[in-house]
Amino acid sequence: MSTTRAGQRWRLLLAVAAITLLGFVLRLIDLEGRSLWLDEGFSLLRFEQSWEALVSGKFERQGIPTRDLHPPLYFALVRLWSLLAGSNVFTWRLFSAFCSVLVIPLTWCAAYRFIRDVFAAGFAAVLAAVAPAFLWQAAEVRMYALVTVWGVAG
Repeated sequence: MSTTRAGQRWRLLLAVAAITLLGFVLRLIDLEGRSLWLDEGFSLLRFEQSWEALVSGKFERQGIPTRDLHPPLYFALVRLWSLLAGSNVFTWRLFSAFCSVLVIPLTWCAAYRFIRDVFAAGFAAVLAAVAPAFLWQAAEVRMYALVTVWGVAG
């Protein structure tokens, strides 16, 4: 009997991994296909400033002092990611894509915790993998995907 349970767990794990892989592939399609938007430009300003400016949210552009009210964690993480992976549109957006991919297994876990139905949890994970809003967030150099991860994990 324990072998059967172990086999069921492996099949379940493989199913969630396959759904997550599908979501990852969908998020990589045309990741840098559109140009940076204005709000993404503000992200670049934030994580390309000094650490002090990044944490405080204050920066100056063309002599004009500006303050960004968004918390600094996302910008600090993207800055560290840029140091490791490089500074270009693809790698900046790839950080958000990775965050967005985490939403898929977390959605499965949350759905299973609340509903206790493996099929319903799998369906919720599939919806998280293909949801247009999540796919859009995955291609933004903004904190939306990271906030979604926090929301689902909470």
